[in-house]
Amino acid sequence: MNLKDLSLADWQAQIGYLTQQTDLFATSIAENLRLAKAEATDAELWEVLELVDLKQEVSDFPQQLDTWVGETGRQLSGGQARRLALARVILKDPAVVILDEPFSSLDLATQAVIRPKLDAWLTGRTALLLAHDLSALPTSDRHLHLQDLQGN
Repeated sequence: MNLKDLSLADWQAQIGYLTQQTDLFATSIAENLRLAKAEATDAELWEVLELVDLKQEVSDFPQQLDTWVGETGRQLSGGQARRLALARVILKDPAVVILDEPFSSLDLATQAVIRPKLDAWLTGRTALLLAHDLSALPTSDRHLHLQDLQGN
């Protein structure tokens, strides 16, 4: 396949990006997730919530998947919002993933639960993982430190 033949929409469909700032919309948990995959079933939503260790918390909400997250996700804790945004990237199932500080706002115990699941999901994908601290990233096979590039 010649990459020049791909449309912008085809390119965008292959890339998933988690920004450093968690961006959620004033709608339900389900609708925030379905921004990544409009036709996703509830079972698929629960599956990605499990992957980011959010399934139990969402199932404890009275409205569950229909829980309103509020403007910028303010009805959720910072860690819950971050995991919901990460779940949205996972649901999209892109070939290329860019994760900028994926574990920000997450405590060490939650990171420890999510890391192996995220490592398994990232297998076979091209991933650009960005962080100030290498320990705050999923496993990768190659590291590039920007300070090593200064003056070169």
